[in-house]
Amino acid sequence: GKTGRISQMNNSRDSVSIMLDQDIKQYRSAASGAYNFAPQGEPIALGSSPSNVPISYVSKGPLVNELYQIFPCGGHSTNNQSLSPSYAQQVLRLYQQDKLVDQNAFNYVEAQFILGPLPSHTEIISVFQSDIVSKGTFFTDSNGYEFQERKFEYNLNIEGNYYPIVYATFIQDRHCQLSLVMDRAHGGTSPLNGCLEVMLHRNPDMSGDSGPVMTDNDVIAPSMRIILSSPYSPLVRIHAQLHNFPLLAYSAVVKTAGSVSPYSLSFSNLPPTIHLLTFTKWGKGQYLVRLTHLFSVIDEDPSMSQPVTIPIYNLFPSLKVINIQETTLTTTKVLVPSCPRTVTMTAKDIR
Repeated sequence: GKTGRISQMNNSRDSVSIMLDQDIKQYRSAASGAYNFAPQGEPIALGSSPSNVPISYVSKGPLVNELYQIFPCGGHSTNNQSLSPSYAQQVLRLYQQDKLVDQNAFNYVEAQFILGPLPSHTEIISVFQSDIVSKGTFFTDSNGYEFQERKFEYNLNIEGNYYPIVYATFIQDRHCQLSLVMDRAHGGTSPLNGCLEVMLHRNPDMSGDSGPVMTDNDVIAPSMRIILSSPYSPLVRIHAQLHNFPLLAYSAVVKTAGSVSPYSLSFSNLPPTIHLLTFTKWGKGQYLVRLTHLFSVIDEDPSMSQPVTIPIYNLFPSLKVINIQETTLTTTKVLVPSCPRTVTMTAKDIR
């Protein structure tokens, strides 16, 4: 279209469709600092063009289609550093659904941002404006767990309406839900009906009353998944686990006399609503395991918020389990000296 940006998003499985405009904008803020967000007025377009039309080109492949976009900004210098022609770029990826390993991970768009080095007193946001009738209500996770309902308070400045986002935020109406799943913590808000705004990168270049000196000339590459679904969908939880997968570490195998054969740990008996939070060696022949229920006590999902019974002794088929003790989360006190064969976890439990 004329804007060169997303204009519509569809989810064929849930039969939902929305009008959607995704843009990158910036706040100019001479008073912001490391601990303070104090923008001067409304967010503005990047560069000199109010239309903010990015330079775009498409790459199509057998597994994924990619839209590369370069926004019209940059070309000047800050702190004796010469900036690239653009300090705001993004790649939008749409994976071929039939090629996905996990068919639960359908109908999402992955956004990868390349941001920086930023000019001084610049804070970069991504804005998602839809036709969802959210009426100033949005949701953010509470420290990575239960989602909290937030209301945009129009009697406060924008900074008073920003909330931390550890891994996800969403808006919804009775027809559909628009969710953003992050790969790192951000701040966000919903200043308009049907809108989600996420802070991606900052270079306040200020000190004094605003906290310690914060001059950030780094180039960063945060990513997120843009998900359209029916209301109260568990997709946001599923994608949070897929998008924030554990770091894989590798090392060379050195065979010595008496070395044990390699083995793998299987968690095939772990229900989809239960997340393995901790698995670490805790002494000779002992392991510390923490499990958490992914869903909250509210009716986040009619089925997945329900209690789950876990065959605790069968979680690790490759290990011979002799006994399981349940302790406090800090492991300072034994609660159950010998656990039964199954354990039931309710919503929001951590054990």
